[in-house]
Amino acid sequence: MKALIITDTPAAHADCAHRFAAHFDPLTCVELRHLHKALRTLVPPAPEIVVLDIVRNATKCLAEVARLRAVFPQAKILVQKQAEPANFEYLAEQMGAHGVADIRNTDVAGVNVMLAAVLGGNITRR
Repeated sequence: MKALIITDTPAAHADCAHRFAAHFDPLTCVELRHLHKALRTLVPPAPEIVVLDIVRNATKCLAEVARLRAVFPQAKILVQKQAEPANFEYLAEQMGAHGVADIRNTDVAGVNVMLAAVLGGNITRR
């Protein structure tokens, strides 16, 4: 199963490969600042899931949900939970996300449950 993970910090970029490597093959991790280049060079087929681990700017994260929904209409989109704004989960779902979860603080078993729910078509809030 093919996955695309987008992060906003170098530390998160390193962590994403470790956290999701066992779940996806191939797995592509990209920093947000390099996303435009990665989208041009991404080899078909399209990813089945896109994980957004963008926490520095909630507005930018929400905009990326809408953008990626248009680029990969068949992919499931999972977004890192954020404290601000208070209605972030609702907004992410309105933009097209299939799940909002605290990816950074979830153990391996929790990641398995989360991915199964989102890939199964359930809208997930964890």
